[in-house]
Amino acid sequence: LSGRVGLVMEEVEKEDGEIHSPLSVELDSLSEESDNEDSDTINNEALKKLEFSDAIKEMLRNHHLRQLLIELDQSEDPGSLLIKAMEIPIFTEFADECLRICGLQDHKD
Repeated sequence: LSGRVGLVMEEVEKEDGEIHSPLSVELDSLSEESDNEDSDTINNEALKKLEFSDAIKEMLRNHHLRQLLIELDQSEDPGSLLIKAMEIPIFTEFADECLRICGLQDHKD
């Protein structure tokens, strides 16, 4: 997954002058990997929901959250860093929203 989180948080201007989300480009490349799905993956439909989520886009405006996601993505030991990140409220809100959007967690009332 290295490098993919940074792509989610930027927009790239293509030669045609339109702004495209790099996440949509990454979704295409992930479809090849999803053939070997395991318990740590989600399907392309769920990834698309994340791509177009206004709530996720708003959360990613937070510089601290973006930096934390980059550190997680580039870490040699993401498991232990993830445990620490789960103690940070903005990260847990982000993780909960991702899970909710993907249908892996009930919406909080």
